Amino acid sequence: MVALTLVSCSSGTDADPPGQRAAEASPTVLEPLRCDADKVSDHAKDVIEKVGGLHGEGFVVRFAQSTRLGVVALVTGDLTKAGSTLVEQYGVSVVAAWDESVEEIGKGGFRQVDRVVAEHCPS
Repeated sequence: MVALTLVSCSSGTDADPPGQRAAEASPTVLEPLRCDADKVSDHAKDVIEKVGGLHGEGFVVRFAQSTRLGVVALVTGDLTKAGSTLVEQYGVSVVAAWDESVEEIGKGGFRQVDRVVAEHCPS
């Protein structure tokens, strides 16, 4: 299993809110990324159960969903640490930053995951 972590440079400062700095970083993805994962597999259910709400060292999983990419986790905090931990130790396929600006009552996570899937698996 190989994980690729891409982090873009930003002009973020320590005064920026942690969620804002995380949102500027690129997602961590399991390579090679496939677009035909079984969304209802027992493995996917197990991964979601383990990572949903997980508080790791420097990050928190805000939302996780099984998709055709595999499990996508949205996190706040240190995206690099979250990516290496969630991909390597838990089998998450994509780790992306939680975008609080999209948050709507109960729908923010689903919309963000849909956007991540669309970016990696165009229809």
